[in-house]
Amino acid sequence: MTLPDKTSEDVWIEKLAPYAQAPHVPTSEEIVATSISKAAKFGLEIIDATTVENVLMGITQARKTAAVSNYCHKLIHYLQTGYLYAAVDEIDAMIAAGVPQDLSPFVTEERLTECKTKLNQYLGVE
Repeated sequence: MTLPDKTSEDVWIEKLAPYAQAPHVPTSEEIVATSISKAAKFGLEIIDATTVENVLMGITQARKTAAVSNYCHKLIHYLQTGYLYAAVDEIDAMIAAGVPQDLSPFVTEERLTECKTKLNQYLGVE
């Protein structure tokens, strides 16, 4: 910043005042809220990408949209809300229980594992 040589001290103080303030330090609540918002955004990206893939694979024509949605309702909820660790746990439970064959190719163990890998990468796990 440059000012004329004969600038008064009061003018300098006024011009520099914004820089004298300490930067904003986020509160714990702000940090958590931001983290959850980012996680939910990531979860929605996974949902959107999977939905597009399923439509392109013919889920509508196969009349499996409701069945897949009902089967995945907990997983979808966790992804939408940013509860990504719960989403990983739900995927593990879905795989352990055995994925219904009648939902293939829209829901398969392979696709669930791919989703889990993306989530773990986002979370910094594995």
